[in-house]
This record gives sequence, C-alpha cells and structure tokens, in this order.
Amino acid sequence: MAGLPIDQLTVLTDGECQLCLRARRWLEGQEQFVPLRFVPIQTTGLPVRYPGIEALDLKKELTVIGPERFYWQGVDAWLMTLWALEDWRERAIELSQPLWRPLARRLIIELSQNRFWLSAMIASGNEERLRDALIDEPPDCTDGSCELPPPLPKQQRNETSDEERKRRMEARWSDRAV
Repeated sequence: MAGLPIDQLTVLTDGECQLCLRARRWLEGQEQFVPLRFVPIQTTGLPVRYPGIEALDLKKELTVIGPERFYWQGVDAWLMTLWALEDWRERAIELSQPLWRPLARRLIIELSQNRFWLSAMIASGNEERLRDALIDEPPDCTDGSCELPPPLPKQQRNETSDEERKRRMEARWSDRAV
C-alpha cells in the first residue's frame, strides 16, 4: 500500500440502516480531498467486484476499499473516511495517534454495537426522544434486533433539566474506561 496514491475510497454502507444513511448524507455534503464512493452492502455481485470481501462481516463493521482493493475495517475505516475530508483530515490524523486512538476505537465500538437501536430511534423521527434515550443506557442490540424504549410522558421529559441530563450523561460515560 505504501507509495500508492489514494485517488478514491469506496465506502461499503448498510443501505437499510438509518444511522448509516444519515452518516452517508453527511459525508457526501463535506468537501473531500479524496472522493468517496458509496456502495450498499446489499448490492448484488459485491463478492465478484471485490473478491475476498465475503470473508468480512460487512454488517458488523464499516469497510472502506482503497487502491489495489486494499481495505480497512472498523476504526481504521472510520479514520480513513474522515482522512478523505478536507475539514476532518487533521482530526483523523490526531485520532490515529496512540494517545487518541483508544478513544476513537471506543466511540466507534459504541456506535457500531448500538447502530440498530440508534437507527430505529432516528427512524422514529423524534429527536427529543433520541436525545433523552442517549442519556440512558442503550439496549443490547448485538443480535440486530432492538426494541424502542417506550416514550416518556411529556411532563416527565420536561421535568428533566439540562443540568440533570448533563449529569446523567457524564456519569454514564465516566464508568467506561478506554
């Protein structure tokens, strides 16, 4: 891979995942140093186009394909995708360094493990409910089936102050060592 110019990256996305579709729209709207091409993992003939790809769990981790069919998965795929963007290249380089890489890895793992749940929350169209749900522990969605939590009564949502939400979010994330 060393010395090969990267003139395009192919990002394999789950075309059935609302979180993935939103991420794709966001990426497409960014100025790009390296053009990103998006191909849904549901595309027929993917293994013919990219031999060996059938050995990867494309539903579980983001996959990015570069020159000579070199590929990245997981946190490396996310970092390569950010590296391709004008406004995010420096951040991607920083996050790839030993000091920040564990944080980037933990964030990607959390998003990946909960993407079906997040996707269902996004599909519900209720951003206030999504924000409130992110404060609480998300359900285990590793098997690909997630149930939405029941909506909170409006008066209960309004009683939770911004300070309380912030305190609960900080408490949730402080337990998670990188």
